[in-house]
Amino acid sequence: SETQRAYTYLCLFDIPVEMLVVNRVLPSSATGDFLKRERKEQQENLHFIREAFGEVPQREVPRYPEEVLGKEKLLQLARDVFGEEDPTKIFARAHPVKFYAKGGRKYIRMELPFAERETLDVSSRGDTLYLKVGWYKRTLTLPFAYAGAPVARASFDRGVLLV
Repeated sequence: SETQRAYTYLCLFDIPVEMLVVNRVLPSSATGDFLKRERKEQQENLHFIREAFGEVPQREVPRYPEEVLGKEKLLQLARDVFGEEDPTKIFARAHPVKFYAKGGRKYIRMELPFAERETLDVSSRGDTLYLKVGWYKRTLTLPFAYAGAPVARASFDRGVLLV
């Protein structure tokens, strides 16, 4: 749930997430009753992550025998995440906040994938839209075409806020 909250807040502030890196994944060769139970539980969590973050590219990194400290271990981590791919390429082009017009009305669409309706608050004044998700607040200065227009309606459905 910590990752879900972080992802929601990144979306709130229109920070695109290009990739989700899941670390400390136990190898399938893990032996012993304890590690087998841990691996089984971890596989259930990995399934949940794949489902919950479906469209976000995901990579898994193995659990290393030691902490990742120092240049060599960081380089190994980079190889495990990116393989032969260029790590500077753009892996996803998500835009959590979109402004658009349809049928003579102006809309703001904001992806807040794990937010809960009861934690949301939306209001506006002049050229400013005020958003609150849980403990986080965002003040969004609106484009000129949107400034001064009252919020006629705000709806939240399946992780999308439409104002």
